[in-house]
Amino acid sequence: MEKVELFRRYYPEGELLEESETVNGEKHGKSILFYRSGAHRSEDNFRNGLLDGESRLFYESGAVEWRCEYRRGLVTGKEYAYHENGRVKKVTEYVDGMVVDSDIPVYDELGILRNTEKWRNGYCRAFYHDGRIMYEGARVNHESVGIQKQYNPDGSLRREEFYWRGRRYGKLRQFDRSGVLLSETEYVNGMRQGYERLYNPDGTVYRKSLYVDDQYCGGKALEYDDGVLSSECDMKYELPDGEEVCYNENGTVQSRIPYSNGMMVDGKYEKFAEDGTVDGYIECRNNRSVITDTEGNLQYEAEHYRNHLNGHCCMFTSEFEKLDGYFVDDEFYETKEEFLDVSFELMANICLENFADAFPEYTVETYKDFFAEAYEKAMESPAAQVEYNNYAELENPGPDGIPEGRLVDYLVREFVLRLRLPNDGETEREIVKGLRELL
Repeated sequence: MEKVELFRRYYPEGELLEESETVNGEKHGKSILFYRSGAHRSEDNFRNGLLDGESRLFYESGAVEWRCEYRRGLVTGKEYAYHENGRVKKVTEYVDGMVVDSDIPVYDELGILRNTEKWRNGYCRAFYHDGRIMYEGARVNHESVGIQKQYNPDGSLRREEFYWRGRRYGKLRQFDRSGVLLSETEYVNGMRQGYERLYNPDGTVYRKSLYVDDQYCGGKALEYDDGVLSSECDMKYELPDGEEVCYNENGTVQSRIPYSNGMMVDGKYEKFAEDGTVDGYIECRNNRSVITDTEGNLQYEAEHYRNHLNGHCCMFTSEFEKLDGYFVDDEFYETKEEFLDVSFELMANICLENFADAFPEYTVETYKDFFAEAYEKAMESPAAQVEYNNYAELENPGPDGIPEGRLVDYLVREFVLRLRLPNDGETEREIVKGLRELL
């Protein structure tokens, strides 16, 4: 006798993840995956445990991302991929689960040709306009198989990972343009298992995050001085959240500063000497810190971005002489000109990493010029004459990362926070508008 059931799975927070019709424990009928918002992520049809019929994948907005037909578990016919605005991205033809040997044009959201995929015997090699390789890897029946590689427009390897039957296994590695390892993430059966590690150029780990069955279980941001741990900070995904502990050279605790959603919690905190005695205080206000000795004498003032020194700083000598400088992510620069140049380049490189595939013609200088002009315009406005004490991060994007449609918003907020631009709202909106127009 057939046992017909409706199978449901849920996210850890309780939202519905999957709803599938089953017969005798096998999928048979419609199967739906959901976003946390409740919107449909995919719709599939099964017969006796095998995909059979139309399958569709959706953007969270409800727009179709791709659609294809399965017959007895094998992709057959044409697969259509779409951008969120409805324009066709590419059309791929399958026969019994294998892509037909062909050269497939890939278009952007405006319908402009961006690259070409060359398929031969189930192996794809995609190329940029200038003929340099973009990515390569095998695929069988819509599932990636074996080593998959992605490349930067200059030909350097960006990402390398291994798949078996469409699921990641082993280490996913990402590299910078000079070939230095940026990160490693361990996968088992398509799920993150163990620590994800992010690396400094010297090979030391600056952040590690623990995953169990693909669920985030907390992380730490680590800082080293000549190979010795100098600080560690609790992280909630990309933002400091919890406590940052800084250490003296002998390994004893120097300070404990609480964070919430990427920002220091306002307050006054003790600072400890190597022998454990209190030798000063750290007062935090809106990601600025002021350090005094136990008698109230000013020793240090600094601006921060998240858990890093970032912006103007000044140190006071025992003779009360004031020494000024600037930091970008804990790196010291003597002049404001250096600080600005490095900050613009940092933001430009973030843009290049995120938008290189869509806009291979844009260089670091393209984005750098944009941020330099945006900064100059912002600091010439009347709003720049006001001192702001209401800076804050946007909401933590959580396990799914920054939504594609809001990436520009997050980039511009980072720019505003790093340079402490006018926090009047209008300045930020104008920069967002300008970057969207550029893109």
